[in-house]
Amino acid sequence: SSGINAEYGGTFGSADGTKCVNCAAGQYQDSTASRTCKECAKGSYSGKEGAASCQSCDPGYFAAETGSTECTACSPGNFANDVGAAECSKCEPGYQAPHEAATTCDPCEEGSYSSADGASCIACSKGYYQDHEHATECKKCAPGTYADVNGSKYCKNCDAGSYQDEEGAKKCKV
Repeated sequence: SSGINAEYGGTFGSADGTKCVNCAAGQYQDSTASRTCKECAKGSYSGKEGAASCQSCDPGYFAAETGSTECTACSPGNFANDVGAAECSKCEPGYQAPHEAATTCDPCEEGSYSSADGASCIACSKGYYQDHEHATECKKCAPGTYADVNGSKYCKNCDAGSYQDEEGAKKCKV
C-alpha cells in the first residue's frame, strides 16, 4: 500500500492517507497518526503552521478565544500577571495601569486618585488634597486651609491676617 504509517507532531494525515499536512496557525498536533488538528486553548497561541504545541501568552497579554494565532496586549487600565491568561483583569479603584501590556497595577500616589477606569491617576484639583496612596477620591481642604496647586498632598494654613471660612478653598481671604 502507498499509505503513510505515521504523521509527526504539528501535522495530520490527509483524507486519503497519502501525506502529512501541516496544522494551520492557531492549531497544533502533539501525537502521531492523527487525522485532525487541535485548536490552541484560551490563553495560548500558535503563530505558525505545523506546530506540535501551543505557547502560553506572556504576562500582560491574553488570548480570549480558542485557536488564537497571537496574544493581545492588555489595554490601559487592565493587567494580566500570570502566563496563559484568557482575559485581563481591571485595575481596582485607587490603582492605575497607564500603559498596554501591564502585569500589575500601581497605586495612585499621594495628591492623586483613580476612580473607575484605572488607566491613570488624576491629580487632585486646587482646593482638594489626598494624603494617602491608592485613593479613590480627593478630600476638600477644611476651613482655615487652602490648596493653591493641583496634586496637593496636604492643605496649607492661612497666613496671619488672612482667613478662609469655606471648605475646598484655592486661596485665603484677606
